[in-house]
Amino acid sequence: MSVTNIIFDPEGDLLLRLLEPKTGSAVEDKVGPSAPEATSMEEFHMLVSSKHLKLASPVFRAMFQPGFLEGQILQSQARAQIDMPDDDPEAFGLLMNAIHGLSSKMPITVNLKTLTALALVVDKYQSEATFPYAQRWCLVLGDAFDWKNAPMSGIVSWLCICWVFKMPQSFKMVSRVAERRSSSRLKAVDLPLPEIVLDRIEAKRQSAIDEIIQDLNLNYTKLSSKVLQCRHNPGAPTIREIKFACDSKVLGTLIKGLATQDLWPLPKAPYEGLSFDTVVTRVRDAKFNAPCTEKHFTPSFKANKVEKDMDGLDLDTLMSVEKTSKTLQQLNLSKS
Repeated sequence: MSVTNIIFDPEGDLLLRLLEPKTGSAVEDKVGPSAPEATSMEEFHMLVSSKHLKLASPVFRAMFQPGFLEGQILQSQARAQIDMPDDDPEAFGLLMNAIHGLSSKMPITVNLKTLTALALVVDKYQSEATFPYAQRWCLVLGDAFDWKNAPMSGIVSWLCICWVFKMPQSFKMVSRVAERRSSSRLKAVDLPLPEIVLDRIEAKRQSAIDEIIQDLNLNYTKLSSKVLQCRHNPGAPTIREIKFACDSKVLGTLIKGLATQDLWPLPKAPYEGLSFDTVVTRVRDAKFNAPCTEKHFTPSFKANKVEKDMDGLDLDTLMSVEKTSKTLQQLNLSKS
């Protein structure tokens, strides 16, 4: 096992030991694509100041109290050693740099994986030391991010990052992307992102698609009813026949146009597999033609109005709701 020593404070009183899996080449006696990779562990020894950690993090402050094992170890040894097996070494190192004021060791930018890992560490230890750095990294990373084509797992990572580092404007923008692009309820596996965020995004996705589908259904209902919708008025005895023929052809093109876009029969809630953007694009690509003059009935839907309502989520409001929910849960636990 290789060991990397990192000194954050030369006079530090605490040595933190972290582990990271290190993947090597395939095992030599097995050849081919199915050959397993040899995995070893790389150990990181980080010399830190417990005083800095306690000042920067309420979690470390509680952890180093005499009532906890870590606190007992710290009090019993001149330079204590504590294992931190669950933390990502790179992300944890960034947090240690920020806590110890080592701004010159901070990178100019980081990738999305590292920023997500940092969000996990920051949420775990409840320290805002990296906030200024993370917010700058987000600006650089966000400008280069492919918001239209990136997998939804990346969008969820961004939601988590904006939530943890408390960035209201970015959170509103990212949640708007999630509302429009998600095709089912998003999942935040092992990420510090409250369920209320995912629930609100899913509710807005379904509600927006529902409005489009209701409009299409209203068009279908009007055209298939006894009441003629064509407004053409040739002033001839055959006016009813002309209007009937026009309505019939518009109804046919409506159904045929939606069918060519896989939207007929009309989908039903919860619209699994359909994003708002997908539905709007398909409806706009459907061809609704009529045989008579400009006064014929034209199928329509309120896409522009609905799009304006897909404006993202308010971070401060959701954080307030989440805080209240946690307070009520704690009160209920204390009563039971």
